[in-house]
Amino acid sequence: MFSGLTDLGMRRTPLQALGFYLAYSIGLVIVLAILGTVIGTIAGLLFGDVAIALNKAMTAFGAISAVVLCGVLATTMAKKKNLLSGINLVLVVLSWTGPFLGVFIGMAPVAILAAQRPE
Repeated sequence: MFSGLTDLGMRRTPLQALGFYLAYSIGLVIVLAILGTVIGTIAGLLFGDVAIALNKAMTAFGAISAVVLCGVLATTMAKKKNLLSGINLVLVVLSWTGPFLGVFIGMAPVAILAAQRPE
């Protein structure tokens, strides 16, 4: 289920695509949460009352990072598998816009691309 997670050119079974989706989605949430916590804590120690504004900025940074990371992951995968045409191109575009609704929605098109056969 979790084999070959770093091989973006691999054709995955549906179960492997689910494992890819879970590993990358949860990993992305954890990394962005840790980054936001560290920056927010440092800001609280240094600036005191400005920390609330900085925490809001880190939330926005996390959302933007999710969009970029999902999009780059999908684009890289589609390029390696030669899937930049037809409905697969729609999936790549959705991976750039989906994370605005959350990481788990943004990673869904990426997981579908992970199960596609290279052309």
